[in-house]
Amino acid sequence: MKKLFLVISLLLVASWSFATLEQMPGSHYVQDYAKVFTYDQRQTLENKLAMTEDSAAVQIAVVSVNYISDNTDIDTYATDIFTEWGIGVKGTDNGLLILFSVGDRQVVMRTGYGTEAVLTDALCSQIIRHKISPAFMAKDYYKGIDEATDDVYSIVKGEFSPEELGYGGSDEVNGLYVLAFLILVFVLPLFLPPGMRSAYYSFLLSALLRGGRGGGGSSGRSFGGGSTGGGGARGSW
Repeated sequence: MKKLFLVISLLLVASWSFATLEQMPGSHYVQDYAKVFTYDQRQTLENKLAMTEDSAAVQIAVVSVNYISDNTDIDTYATDIFTEWGIGVKGTDNGLLILFSVGDRQVVMRTGYGTEAVLTDALCSQIIRHKISPAFMAKDYYKGIDEATDDVYSIVKGEFSPEELGYGGSDEVNGLYVLAFLILVFVLPLFLPPGMRSAYYSFLLSALLRGGRGGGGSSGRSFGGGSTGGGGARGSW
């Protein structure tokens, strides 16, 4: 009897988790499960993000939830949503997901393969720190998302550089990237069997080439099979 109860409980949890990945009717770009936006705010964001997709060729999804399940961290949850919905257009992978959990006070920006070259991990981290987190601390969720997506549009469109918007480069972050690159290319292969090194370098080259693809335009109003390599950043408030 206990085993039957456990199985039923696990099935219920699994079905609830899957349900949270389904898109809400009546919305497209903004999936406000936590109900933090007014109707007018949601419609304003919907219109702006539709314009962003049309003119800047980046498809942005904004998702709010109350809590993330105890056995799932927000990074994994963001990747699951991105993959389940296919945010972005297949082939160009020009998607961006902004997911935040009000109860957990955590936020993630998850980039598609085609957007991560412009919206780098370091830049996403700065957008979270400078625009999203301060507004969220004041419980002004609309302001945080509105300003963050404004900056994303300006950067992707090429109207302003990150530096012109106040996002200076981080020597510390850049140094870590260089160190990680050196370890991946020169150190890690030393610990691999000789027969695996060629396959390892082929994998690295494939990942670098895939990450550098640019996004393309789309006038559609549905997520079109975009994919992500887990790029972006997370933060809290």
